[in-house]
This record gives sequence, C-alpha cells and structure tokens, in this order.
Amino acid sequence: MILGLLTSRFHHEREYYTEIAKRACSHHITVAQFTPFNINPKTELVDGLLFDANQQDWIEQQFVIPSHIYNRCTYKNEKNFKKALPIIKWLQRRPQSLFLNDELPNETDMYEILVKNKKLAPYVPLIKHANEKTTLQLLQMKKDLVIKPLHSLSKQNMYHISYQNRLFHVTTLERNHFLTKKFQTRNTFLSWLQSLLQTCKYTVRPMAQASPVHIRSLLQKNKQGTWEEQEKLVQIDDTPCSFLFPLTEQTRFIPFTKWQHQLSKIDFTLLQDSLHIITKETPKALDGVTSHLFELELSIIMDNNGAVWLYQVDTNPTYTNFIQHNVDLAEKVYTAPLHYYRHISRSKNSKLEM
Repeated sequence: MILGLLTSRFHHEREYYTEIAKRACSHHITVAQFTPFNINPKTELVDGLLFDANQQDWIEQQFVIPSHIYNRCTYKNEKNFKKALPIIKWLQRRPQSLFLNDELPNETDMYEILVKNKKLAPYVPLIKHANEKTTLQLLQMKKDLVIKPLHSLSKQNMYHISYQNRLFHVTTLERNHFLTKKFQTRNTFLSWLQSLLQTCKYTVRPMAQASPVHIRSLLQKNKQGTWEEQEKLVQIDDTPCSFLFPLTEQTRFIPFTKWQHQLSKIDFTLLQDSLHIITKETPKALDGVTSHLFELELSIIMDNNGAVWLYQVDTNPTYTNFIQHNVDLAEKVYTAPLHYYRHISRSKNSKLEM
C-alpha cells in the first residue's frame, strides 16, 4: 500500500513527511512524495520520491499515481495555486483516487455551511461577498469592518473600514504598516470602494473589537474516524490585527492551559463552553459536505467584550508549534495520517463487500 503525500514542492515539510514515513513501515505502508507538476497525465506515472525504509531516506523514483493521497499543498502565490488547481481537481475526479482530506470552500460558502448548524451559528461572524450594498449594510450594523481578498494568496491588501464622527475611515492593513485615509462624504468613499472592487473579488465581515485573544485548536480523527482535539495554543503577537496575518518568526505561542489562569473563573467557564461547542460542531458541520476530512486547525478569537468567534478554518494545520509546546503530541500527529489511511481503506472495502 502506498500513501502519496501531494505537496507543492518536494521536502516542503521534510521533518513531518519523514516522521510519517518512518512509522509507515509498521503499518505495511510505503510513503511517497509527489507534486501536481510532476505527473504525466497520459501514462499516469509520477516522477517523485519514495521513502526507503532500509536507507531511512528519500530516493528519486518513478511510480504510478498513488490511489490514497494526502494533500498538503501550500502555495507561495496565486499563480502557482491556479496552475496546480486543475491538476488536483483531475486527481480528485479519478475513480481510483481517495483523498485523506479535502480543500474547503471559500469563506463566503464556508459561512453558509457553518451557520446551518444551530449550535455553531452564534460563533460564526457574518461574511459576505463585498459589493457596495453589502459593505454599506454591514457598516451601518457593525461600524467596523474588514475587507479581505476572497483568495488568501491574492497580492491585494486587506482594509479596515469604520464610520466615526461622520467620516469614513479606511486603513490599509499591512504587517507593521498601517495607512489611514478619511473620506468626508459617502460618494467619495463609494468611489474608492468601487475602484477597489474592480481589482479582485473581496469578502466583507465585522472587525473584532480591539486586540482579541487568538486561540488555535488542533483537531484530528483517531483510529475509529472520530474527531479529537489534540491541543490548544494561544498566539502571542504584538502586531495590531495580528490574527489577520500569516505567522512570522516573531509569532509566539503558549499552551492554553498556561494562559487560562489569566481569566476569572466565570470568564474561563464561559470561554470553555464556547470552545467546546466550536471544536465539536465545526468538524460535524464540515463532515456533512466533504467526502473525507481528518485534520483541522481552528482560529478562534475572543474580543475585549468576551465574545468568542470562529474566525478561520484550515485543513492544512502547521504542526511545528503544536509539537514544540507538547512533545507528547508528536507520536499522535505523525501516526494520524496512517491510522486514517487504514480507516478509510477498511470503510471502502466494507462498502465494496456489501
């Protein structure tokens, strides 16, 4: 049995891939790395890397496209994403392909999925496709908004928009650089907005109040295919609006269990109740619309008023920080793809036998 690690570039997560491959032998699984760009669609052969258990290293090899695929692709820019996407879609359509995880819908579609869950809905911030009507309506309701490119890899900026003292305030959000413009009239603001919306597709959502607490929760499925929360970390970053930006080397984390003592007993109980609902109901909501999903990283924020929001969902967790703060977690993380591989294989075989 071969488990194919689909990656945007070889050894992008070398330590993670290698630790999985080392443990795969005891599960009678061979691990391979391949990229969307090294596939010959005519022969369905791949020029990739196979892990050699004897050498304990990766060797260059040509092999048939693996039937079981663990997609860990991440992209440096939108150009690479657009180049890889049709190839990945082709792989997903192949009858013999079985993916361990799925790519999630865009943020507006995700919002529609999550709010259908009545328990989860109160924790999901409203997200709309940005246009003149939705932006003005939300601005009237919430006073503070974030406009973000629909695609996370877009080179376009994010913007914080607020209405204060009869002025429209628009702040360009770049890490460590914030430039604010003020528009005195609705017409001048709308002229700027219309010009912006012509550059790419955007979403609009309420802005979190002040500097929120940013909690990252790691979820994985176990051997039985049941979701478990493995760890929670609190992200520490002095950059304003840091929860909106990708991680940097300056970003620090502390385990939730060490941070929680900063809260009063009442506030901690309320937060725990909210986190329990979010971590239980989010994977449940997504399992209903995806074929296979076994890992999630949830970005959860608590604003200055104590309101808790599910801000982002990612199917490609970055495991380094979680393992760094919980060494005992490493074995679970490295074996989870192998256990899930066997779980979905058994499920598939059971269906064929029926």
